Amino acid sequence: MSSFTNRICLLKLDSQGNMQWIKFLPSYNDSHTDVSSGDFDDFIQTNEGGYAIVTSYTHTMYIGETWFVKTDSAGNLKLNKTVENSVYPVALIEGTDGYTILSSSPGRGGSGGKFVITKLDSDANTLWFKLYGDNNKNPYATCGAETSDGGYIMGGYMYSPDVSWVVKADAQGDMNWNATYSFANASKLQSIAQAKDGGFIFVGTATSNPIVFDSTTRALH
Repeated sequence: MSSFTNRICLLKLDSQGNMQWIKFLPSYNDSHTDVSSGDFDDFIQTNEGGYAIVTSYTHTMYIGETWFVKTDSAGNLKLNKTVENSVYPVALIEGTDGYTILSSSPGRGGSGGKFVITKLDSDANTLWFKLYGDNNKNPYATCGAETSDGGYIMGGYMYSPDVSWVVKADAQGDMNWNATYSFANASKLQSIAQAKDGGFIFVGTATSNPIVFDSTTRALH
């Protein structure tokens, strides 16, 4: 069995950069001894003044899960649990009635992936989740954000064909539209946000002449 011992480290500084406190919080392998890898993914300050954190952990045999941790304002643990149907979170959002995790949920061995939006209540119980994408194209989410209409925007890429993919969903997780964007060889979308004019902007990388660009808007996949 793996002896992997990564833990969540939450460190608070004052306005001058002086450390006020540091907390080492329970991590996935406190409950599971077969963890082969783990990554910090996102955190937010909650409306209560505490903090919420999501991390991804992978078991042996490529079985992954998301671990949700919530603390008070002093970093003391209030809640920690696994989240269903979310494997590699890219964004954590708090609403008036709970939390939303935007993530990827790849199949066994990393194939057959999907974009995922998972809605949680205030105790991190799953209320609903929605999956997006074609297994054969194996989409993988890399970023996401809340939109001004209360919905969500997610970005990432597909392995087949090798293109960037964006999904816009409403507050209930129902898809409004989706679009692919590609350069001649390969591209990777890495961050996405809503612009002040109501549109969206993303930043990524490309491995071809920037003149060669193709966008296919509202194309269903």
